[in-house]
Amino acid sequence: RVAIARALALRPGLILADEPTSGLDTGTARRIMALFRGIAEAQQTTFIIVSHDPMIAEIVDTAYDLHDGQLMPRVVEKEGPR
Repeated sequence: RVAIARALALRPGLILADEPTSGLDTGTARRIMALFRGIAEAQQTTFIIVSHDPMIAEIVDTAYDLHDGQLMPRVVEKEGPR
């Protein structure tokens, strides 16, 4: 994922990630999301992630669904410790 490395190299305050885990196996997708979470916490970076992957909604702090052109907050049940 060269695009991810390029985006993170400049240490921006905001990352827009469109389907960052598409085409990845589950383990790699989880590692990418763990990387994002670690960077968000360590560098105070905000990530806005667009995805069809329901696993991402379980990991993020806030999730929204798009229904009929409206963003609707999603109530997310957090996964337990890994």
